[in-house]
Amino acid sequence: MLLIDFYYVTQRFTEARHMAQRMLEGKAGPLTVSGRAYPQFALAAAMFWTDGRAKAVPEYLKVLQGRFAGGWKTVTEYRAAYCAANLARDVADPKTQAQARSILAALVRSPDQNEYTYKARITLARDLVKEGHWAEGVELLKTFPDKSGPYKDLANYYLAKYAKDYAGKSN
Repeated sequence: MLLIDFYYVTQRFTEARHMAQRMLEGKAGPLTVSGRAYPQFALAAAMFWTDGRAKAVPEYLKVLQGRFAGGWKTVTEYRAAYCAANLARDVADPKTQAQARSILAALVRSPDQNEYTYKARITLARDLVKEGHWAEGVELLKTFPDKSGPYKDLANYYLAKYAKDYAGKSN
């Protein structure tokens, strides 16, 4: 894994992809189901750079093992859910876009509060505003707990921006 991460952070994405594939093929020893999550995530991240978002999204989704509506337990699962949903928002296929929206909504509804549920909240709120549902987006931005630190600050930035941009408008 360290070698995969090294290749990734040094922007040697082809090598990172190759090493992740080798791990997933069992060439570095057998992996448990949960042990496959991070190499699978690393493969998806490298594929984003080598093959584009449309090919990376299904690889991120493999980390979730079919659990697209929540029930994630590890940071890698939350991270993969957010990455898949965020990237899929801009894939041309409407089915993939709908799945992205569903995963973002599941992250927002998650009882867990972490970096990826906060990012999902910001992303979904911005999408709602962009789509003309600014009141719903604004309400979502108001749900950040104080403990969310910079994410609450970012939500407040967008709240101020939208208050100015949408003054006097209704949904």
